[in-house]
Amino acid sequence: MKHYPTIIVRLSSGHFVTKPIHILREGEDIGDRIGVELAVNIEPWDENGLLRREIRELAIQIAELEMLEKRLPVCLVFGPTDCVFPREFGPNLRSNAPWRLGEPVLPDTPEYDRVLATALAELCPPSPNIGDRPLLPPKKDIIQ
Repeated sequence: MKHYPTIIVRLSSGHFVTKPIHILREGEDIGDRIGVELAVNIEPWDENGLLRREIRELAIQIAELEMLEKRLPVCLVFGPTDCVFPREFGPNLRSNAPWRLGEPVLPDTPEYDRVLATALAELCPPSPNIGDRPLLPPKKDIIQ
């Protein structure tokens, strides 16, 4: 991964989606880049080249919203050894071990359809097994 900060959403075992956070000064345009736009009115980097605390907290809030919206595990990566795992209950978990990603699977790669189908199958629960029992008809309103 070459862009920080980046949100990583874990779809299923071994399947991830990355969403870079593009930090822009007010008035700048994200263009056609994929990811999340964070417009700020201050210089985002300090004199040491590190992300300012205020901007870091905004990025964490974006990752928390992503986790709550998707209902999937999320990791916000600030660097090779700096990340935060947002949690719904309790404080966020800070770590020095972000998820390891493999090769990207893009729509134009041959395994894209297989990987997408596998991820969706793991995310969508199967139909309940009702055996050979018939499905009950819907209840009708009884008027007396």
